[in-house]
Amino acid sequence: MRPQDTARIDELMAHGRKMVDVGYFPGARAYFQRAAEAGSAEAAFSVGLSYDPSFIAEIGAQGIQPDVKQARIWYERAKALGCKDADAKLKALSNSEARRLTPRSAGVGRAEAGGGSRRAGGDHAAAGRRAGDASAERDRGDLIRNGSRFRAR
Repeated sequence: MRPQDTARIDELMAHGRKMVDVGYFPGARAYFQRAAEAGSAEAAFSVGLSYDPSFIAEIGAQGIQPDVKQARIWYERAKALGCKDADAKLKALSNSEARRLTPRSAGVGRAEAGGGSRRAGGDHAAAGRRAGDASAERDRGDLIRNGSRFRAR
């Protein structure tokens, strides 16, 4: 990457962060996207986060629409540009899609037939939420370190 490219990416990222600071996530997404198109792995990852339904829900962002397909595209691009965290996000998207597509009625029959209890299922769900909370906390920390802070408004 040429020095002028790096300077331009830094400028775009700074503008994106300003948009985040004022709560204008669509504007932040546009700046991050331009920086990603200039070759920034960090920016591509930030664009992926800006489309990621789990991340948007976790931060409570308003005025920004999640899109799993776009999140996947941008995480793939971040991975291709060398972002090590992109693989984990791609796996998380796949897992959330698999859970979404799994019929909920499959587990209902077992519980009603005595094959399991609501309490046991609740304990597993709580453990999954705790693991998800730790993952979201890591993402938030990575974004703050990388300077691409998203925050709820």
